[in-house]
Amino acid sequence: MSHHYSGADFGFPHGDARLDLADLYAFPKPGDAGKSILIMNVHPSSSINPPELTTADPFATEALYELKIDTNGDAVADIAYRVRFSPSKGGVQTATLRRVEGAQAVGTGDGGQAIVEGAPVSMGREARVTQAGDYRFFAGWRSDPFFFDVRGALNNLQCTGDDFFADKDVCSIVLEVPNSALEPKEVGLMRSPLLIGSKTNVRETLVRRVLQEVQNQMRPEIFDRFDRVLVFNRLSYEVQIEVGRLHLLREIETQKHRGYRVGEWDAEALKAIVRSGYSEKQGARRMRNAAREAVQEAIRDALLSGKEASGRLRYDGQMKAFFLNGQS
Repeated sequence: MSHHYSGADFGFPHGDARLDLADLYAFPKPGDAGKSILIMNVHPSSSINPPELTTADPFATEALYELKIDTNGDAVADIAYRVRFSPSKGGVQTATLRRVEGAQAVGTGDGGQAIVEGAPVSMGREARVTQAGDYRFFAGWRSDPFFFDVRGALNNLQCTGDDFFADKDVCSIVLEVPNSALEPKEVGLMRSPLLIGSKTNVRETLVRRVLQEVQNQMRPEIFDRFDRVLVFNRLSYEVQIEVGRLHLLREIETQKHRGYRVGEWDAEALKAIVRSGYSEKQGARRMRNAAREAVQEAIRDALLSGKEASGRLRYDGQMKAFFLNGQS
C-alpha cells in the first residue's frame, strides 16, 4: 500500500512518483444532489529534491488505484472502486474502472463489475471524460491545486510568497457516482437510517436543536449545503456477530500469509470477540482489534507451548483465553 511522501529529504514510494498519493476529495456534485464526486490525486509532475520533472507517463500499470468506502461506520470498506491503467503506447494510456462490494472490497485484486473499460487518459489540457450510464470518469494530467512556499518552509518558515506548485501538474482520477450506488444494499450490515423529523424521540430533538444553533451561527448559503442528517440505530446483536465474523475472516487470512493456518472457530470464540469489540459508545470500532488480538493470542499460546500454530480457534470462558485445537 502506498502513501504520500512529504519533506525535503524524502523520496517517492519505491522511487516512483506515480505511486505518490497527493490529495483525496469527496463532495456533493454542485447542482445535482443525487450524485457525488470522488477525486484522488497522484503523481506530482516535479520533485523538490532534486528539483526535476518526473516521468511523463501519468499512471503506473503495475499499480492498483483504489477508492474504498465504508458505509456503516465500522472502519471496514464495504464498497471499492478500482482503476487499472494500460501500458503507455505512443504516449497513450487507457483506464479500466471496476466496482466490488462486501468482503471483496476489504482486500485487493482485479475482480469486480466493470463500470468503464478503455477510457482514454488525458495527456494534455483537454479533459477527456468518459460517460458510462450514471457514472462519469476522468483520469489524466491537471493543474496541481495545492499552494506551498517550499523555499520559505525550508528556511525556518520565513515565507517568501512564492508558490512552488503554481506551474506544476498532478494526475487526477475523478469519479462521478450516483448516490444510490454508495448506499448499503444489505440491511443486515447496517440499520436503515432515519431522516430527522421522521419520528419524535430524544435524539432527534437534540439534533434539531444543534442544527438550529448551527443555522443561527452560519451564513445561509453555507448552511443550505447540509441538506439532510442521518441518524443510525444501535447495531443489533446479529449485526455485531456479522461484523465480528468479517473481521475474524480478515485476520485469519492475514495470518495465513504468515504461515499460520487458523481454520474455523467455535461460536463461543466469536461471541467473546464481539463482547470485547463492541460498546454502546464506540459501536463496532474496536471489533477489528478484538479479532486480531484473539487470533494472535491463540497463535502465541500454541508457539509458547511448542505446538503447531494451526487448527480451530476456541475460547475458554473460565480462563478467559483463546487457543487452538482445543488444547489450553
